[in-house]
Amino acid sequence: MTSGRIPCINPRCGRTAPAGDDGSGAIICRCCWNKLPQARRDRFNQLRRRERRMLRLAQKRTAPLTARRVEVLTRLLANGATSCWSEIATYFRDGAAPVGLEGFLKEIGL
Repeated sequence: MTSGRIPCINPRCGRTAPAGDDGSGAIICRCCWNKLPQARRDRFNQLRRRERRMLRLAQKRTAPLTARRVEVLTRLLANGATSCWSEIATYFRDGAAPVGLEGFLKEIGL
C-alpha cells in the first residue's frame, strides 16, 4: 500500500482511499458497505442524519438549543456512531456464520 492511502476495514478487501484531512484512519468501500446487513446500514445512516439535522438547527438558531445542549447531543451522537462503527468493523473481522453442516446444525439447535 502506498503512503497517504487508508485501507477498507474489511481485511479481505484490497481497496484503499486517499487519506483525508480529518485524520480518520478507517473507511469502508461501497462494495463492502453493500455487503453489510440492511439493519446496520440503516442505523448508521440514521445517526448521520440526526447529527446533520441537529447541527443545521443549531446553526439556524430557530430551535431552542443552548450551547450546552448542542454539546451533549453531539457527544451522544458521536458515541452512537462510534458503537455502530465498531459493530460494522466486528462484522467484517469475525465474518459471517459458516455455511455448511456446522451452520445447519447451529440453525436447528444441535
